[in-house]
Amino acid sequence: MRFSSPTSISWSAYAIALGSLFTILSQFLPGMSVFFALVWTGYLVYEGVKHRDKIVFGCVPSVFLGLYALFGFYCFLCFFVTAEIGYVAGFFQLLSKSLLMYLVGFIAFSSLGSSKDTLSFILRLYCICSLIYSAWAMKNYFPGLTAWMSNMEYLFASKNSLGQICGVGFLVSLSLIFNEEDKFLCTAQLIIGFFLMITALLFQCRTAVLAVVLGTLFLMVAEKKRAAFFIVLALGVICLFLSPSLRSLLAHAFLLDKITPGGDFSSGRFGLWSDSLVALNGHEIFGIGSYYVDNMYIDVLVNVGIVGAFVVLAFWGVRLCLNFYRSFGSRFEASPQKWLINLVAALSLFYLVESLMEGYPPFGPGACSFMFWMLCGYLDAFVAFSNKTGAI
Repeated sequence: MRFSSPTSISWSAYAIALGSLFTILSQFLPGMSVFFALVWTGYLVYEGVKHRDKIVFGCVPSVFLGLYALFGFYCFLCFFVTAEIGYVAGFFQLLSKSLLMYLVGFIAFSSLGSSKDTLSFILRLYCICSLIYSAWAMKNYFPGLTAWMSNMEYLFASKNSLGQICGVGFLVSLSLIFNEEDKFLCTAQLIIGFFLMITALLFQCRTAVLAVVLGTLFLMVAEKKRAAFFIVLALGVICLFLSPSLRSLLAHAFLLDKITPGGDFSSGRFGLWSDSLVALNGHEIFGIGSYYVDNMYIDVLVNVGIVGAFVVLAFWGVRLCLNFYRSFGSRFEASPQKWLINLVAALSLFYLVESLMEGYPPFGPGACSFMFWMLCGYLDAFVAFSNKTGAI
């Protein structure tokens, strides 16, 4: 599998690559948010109209659209009753961005088809865009190794979005390496993945790093890279035992050197979780509209109450079940998209871990989770088309 020549890549793939660039740039250049919104909306409308006869809507996108409409109705009703803007500016906005990217991926299948080269082209450019973000963060916020080791505060306020983008970029790089025969491209992808992981460590994106480790192990098992699995595991254990410098670096990356005996490794999260449930007291059914706590499940419960949380968690739960079922199920074992199915399942595990310790994943913050939702939409379209044609 090699980079396809420019003449073999459709304009649709270039449009997605451009949208990916603008979306990642918007994480640190706010003015770019206008451009990525225009690119994605324009792409969705154009491709939706152009390929309207080819689009196969199965039950999955219908369920997502139904849940979104129900959640939107609920949030606007709460807003009109309470005048609390958080109902429409919070999780409803995040879910809207996720659904937009899901539909982009779903519609894109009609134009992109199931070409592995085209998908690899898009994913490689995504990794390059992620590298640009990480290089910008390193240049502007990393003070140098000596100063970093003595600093006990986070370097970058938007480290959560940086951690998500670097983490997803690393797992995408790993998947491309596992499914690539060209040694030059493998080496280039390895360098990019390594730099992204180092960035996540140096910016102390602790949850993202843990999620990447688990996603990596999952991907190795799913791709039947058992030898690589045991080699990496053995090398990691050996390095930790034999290198005090590496242990010190990792300890500071996870801020273990800041924690006193009996201290709170969660950076106060556990106490904040308890405080949020106290704030919810008396508002359990409809929530309080505007609140933030570092756990997506508690966060959504406090913000939109039991009723709204049921819809949001159904949206996320259906997605998780589908992604893991396709990776573990024998039905898709011989599918030409098995490599992508395994990648999306690894990303699902990544976001499952992230959602336990951060307030917005897998829906935000911002638009940093866009690639995950786009790939989910693409796979749903692939499965719907394959079911209709009897391919699987």
